[in-house]
Amino acid sequence: MKAAFLATLLTLATAVSAVPQYTKPGKPEKLPPKGFVYPKGRELFIDGKTFYFGGTNTYYLYYAAKQDIDALFADAKKLNVKVLRTWLFAEAARDYYWDKSEFSPVTPDTQEIVWFQRFNNNTKKIEYNDSTHTGLGRFDYVLESAKRHGIKIIPVFTNNWNNFGGIDWYLQSFNQSGHPVKWHTDFYTYKPVKDAYKNWVSHVINRKSKITGKKYKEDPTVFAWELANEPRCMGWGTPWSTPEPGLCDSGKNAKVIINWADEMSTYIKTLDPHHMVMVGDEGQFNRPNGPGYNMVWDDVWNGASGVDTEAFLRLKNIDVGTFHSYFDYSWVNDAYKYVEKGNAPGADLDPIFSNNTATWIKEHAAVGKKVGKPVIFEEIGVEYRVGTPGYNLTTDTRRVKNMPIFNKLVEDLGLAGSMYWQLNSKWVRSPDGWYNGTDYHAIFAHPVREQDKYANIIMGNHNKRMWAKNSKKN
Repeated sequence: MKAAFLATLLTLATAVSAVPQYTKPGKPEKLPPKGFVYPKGRELFIDGKTFYFGGTNTYYLYYAAKQDIDALFADAKKLNVKVLRTWLFAEAARDYYWDKSEFSPVTPDTQEIVWFQRFNNNTKKIEYNDSTHTGLGRFDYVLESAKRHGIKIIPVFTNNWNNFGGIDWYLQSFNQSGHPVKWHTDFYTYKPVKDAYKNWVSHVINRKSKITGKKYKEDPTVFAWELANEPRCMGWGTPWSTPEPGLCDSGKNAKVIINWADEMSTYIKTLDPHHMVMVGDEGQFNRPNGPGYNMVWDDVWNGASGVDTEAFLRLKNIDVGTFHSYFDYSWVNDAYKYVEKGNAPGADLDPIFSNNTATWIKEHAAVGKKVGKPVIFEEIGVEYRVGTPGYNLTTDTRRVKNMPIFNKLVEDLGLAGSMYWQLNSKWVRSPDGWYNGTDYHAIFAHPVREQDKYANIIMGNHNKRMWAKNSKKN
């Protein structure tokens, strides 16, 4: 079934009043229904018992075949995964996206494009697709399968990057409808765009599953709603990727996304007071004088990305903090930056990278303790490829050596959870070239490569230890 909705140009039809669930940091005013996860201090709880967890990311589930969804959750369960993060946005249909070459997900059987929202050039309106074959209805099965396997889901509402649409898709759509949107930051500040995002969020939260008969907001399978994947003041690779000059200057102003996160998290609580809300940020700080790192991008500390992870965590309706990091390349470690500074490629950068990542973990654990709310290491990955600067290893030694170090820090520092990027199930490739993930961080539960036999060392054993913490506390 397909339905079209006006999701632009108009404000929300019904005014709503704020119904905050949490009156103090990490302390619920009223406990949610049975099976819902909630914060209390720095810990997470479910039905009165602590909920420390190990988890994973698998972004592609909404366009995967049902048998592959089941296989992934079965494999995740064997690896002691309790929470899985996945995308709940799909706007990048080839016929509507600014770049016709951009990847679009397709159904495994009929190769039809899967899309949740699209801009209709004739009506100048955003349309929703609720079809259980090609639209949002596909997510009904994701939630049902997750429940059967005892795994909770973090659905992410949009993407800062242009894969599958995301923030720049909203901006492109409004630009085509005659609105004066020019900058990436317009997504966070321009009211019609914010209303379109709110309309989508409301549509998702109030969707009634064709399988369970429950609205998504009534389903405890949802761990938490996430505002966006890695929101920043800038995007990448589109005409709308640049921030408005002066809005996100270094060390001066991270208020743009803070204000947006405050508004959107408060709005979600009016729709669904029982589920937690997270920002989904990478964890950058707004501290011009942060600790010294080697080879670190300046916006890790100076606020130039528009992110202030501590300020996010202090927001009344943000329940859990998030941070991301990749051992080989990221805002914390970057082998290419090392070479750009005149150093020779191929050097063993592991000691520097390991120290930087450990510092990153410790800093975020300290923020959680300071603010008094739970924090999770939401994306952590180590690449296995060779042939690029800093990759002088030809086996999976790097992941096997370093992931246990980071996992132990998560366990010892009291973080509520950590989530590897990313777990894939059996090796299945579809014509789109992405299905089951092609990034170099993926670990496959069924060993099809030399690297995949280490899944338990990289994540499974850690997940088991995180879960065991609950039996010691309860």
